[in-house]
Amino acid sequence: MTVSVTTSDELTTSQGWGNIASSVQKTVLMESESRTRTQKVWAFMSVDKYYISIDENRMLLTDDARNLINTGLYVTFFQVCGPSFIRSARRASEFHGIFSYKSETGSSTETVSYLRRAAQSSVVSQTKGGIDLESKQVTIEMKAYGISMPGGGNAFAARSFEAYGSTMDYAFQTMMDPHSGFVKSIEVVPWANNVRFQAVARMENMLGDSNAFMRRFYVIVNSEHIARMDNILRNRMAVFNIMVSCLGEVNAFPLESDGQFIRDKYSVCDPNTGVCDPALTFTVRSLRLALIGQVEETINSITTTTYSVTRYADEMNSYLDFYMGPCLTDLQRSVDGVVGGEMQRAHWSTQPGCQEISCLFSGTKWNGSTCERSTIVDDLTWVLERYCPALISIHQPSS
Repeated sequence: MTVSVTTSDELTTSQGWGNIASSVQKTVLMESESRTRTQKVWAFMSVDKYYISIDENRMLLTDDARNLINTGLYVTFFQVCGPSFIRSARRASEFHGIFSYKSETGSSTETVSYLRRAAQSSVVSQTKGGIDLESKQVTIEMKAYGISMPGGGNAFAARSFEAYGSTMDYAFQTMMDPHSGFVKSIEVVPWANNVRFQAVARMENMLGDSNAFMRRFYVIVNSEHIARMDNILRNRMAVFNIMVSCLGEVNAFPLESDGQFIRDKYSVCDPNTGVCDPALTFTVRSLRLALIGQVEETINSITTTTYSVTRYADEMNSYLDFYMGPCLTDLQRSVDGVVGGEMQRAHWSTQPGCQEISCLFSGTKWNGSTCERSTIVDDLTWVLERYCPALISIHQPSS
């Protein structure tokens, strides 16, 4: 069976390309053993809209946000609101019409030509001739993205070319609404460049040896640093929660399952065969032991037994107590009577509590004086990514 598909770059990068490709694949599979042949005609209409921007003169900060800034709690403000805000967004809308023509004797040039003309025009009367949908086994499928539906509905339907033309007209009209459509791009702007933030923070005056421009610059770089540290801690907490959850899942398996393989999410095994590659390296029992991570440690001639969960929790606490906490404390210091003024007076790298830059790398731990690579993070991260959530694999060793 020969399959011919003509596409364009605009079509293959559209929101609906996945649906179109799926339609072709489904048709090929259904007709591989059949005499029926289907020709498809796609109509594609899109509108790429000009961006809509917030009027910052009318934009208001919430009372909670204003209180945080007025009291100098800049660290808390940036942890809650982030270092930036979305000032503008650009939207787009798309409409796809898919015409499918089935025939057992090959394609009809006249029918396909008519479908192409009808698919490109919302005014059906401009097309020459006409065909009956049912007699010619023609179906129309429509997909819309970023379009408001009439009456709160969620589907388009057309039982004739006239109905298709009316639907296409409606889709075009709704595309003209600048507030409808899926978000295609956004403009992200630091809070320090927001006029309302500047007014509440009173950033127009000198602070120490920093003028208004330098104050804004320091707020931008320091807020990004706060967000980076916060993100590192959140990621570690997420890994910790996955570890605890996965260990609970493995412990829930019955003992007779200890020798069975755990499903590897990244395996390339054929699900229809009973043979698999050696990537399945963990059984229920071996994964349980890896997650428990029992280790005998000797410190000052004292041997203690530690486990992955407690070691990972200790590393998170050390990062918070010895790097993130002191760094945030330094950034929160007052300058010239301004609470939290240090955020606006100096770069974070000049603060004593923030100078261990190695602590900003993922997979590190505090060793008492600086940050170094953590073996527990390296060993467990790939295990959690590949084998959790824990499920019994359909591929098992032959008995």
